[in-house]
Amino acid sequence: MLYLHIGIKTICMCSKYHFFLRRFTNQSWFDKEIKKIGVRNSYFPMFVSSSALEREKTHIEDFAPEVAWVTKSGDSDLSEPIAIRPTSETVMYPSFAKWIQSYRDLPILLNQWCNVVVGTSALLQQNGQKKNG
Repeated sequence: MLYLHIGIKTICMCSKYHFFLRRFTNQSWFDKEIKKIGVRNSYFPMFVSSSALEREKTHIEDFAPEVAWVTKSGDSDLSEPIAIRPTSETVMYPSFAKWIQSYRDLPILLNQWCNVVVGTSALLQQNGQKKNG
């Protein structure tokens, strides 16, 4: 068995060592291959403000019913709910808009290894982005 259910009524499992070892081996190989063609690894935040998510509402329309929201920190309510991003594009595209000022800034070749949350499922994801203009 590669996964261990942890008692939450959802797809929420702990991965066993052998699964992660396989994933890490594949990830290491893939990472070496994409670096040969100039792709750079990146990291973007897991959390997105509700106002930032609203700007991407046409992009995330299908995800909207399943967006997970954080409304508290400890005992305090947050002034604005924070979404756990359902897709990487919701945080990547606003950054691209700031980084790309002319054709000289292109192409951008990025890769990201991350978790995304859709509904009550947390998924390991490899996300590649290429922006030509």
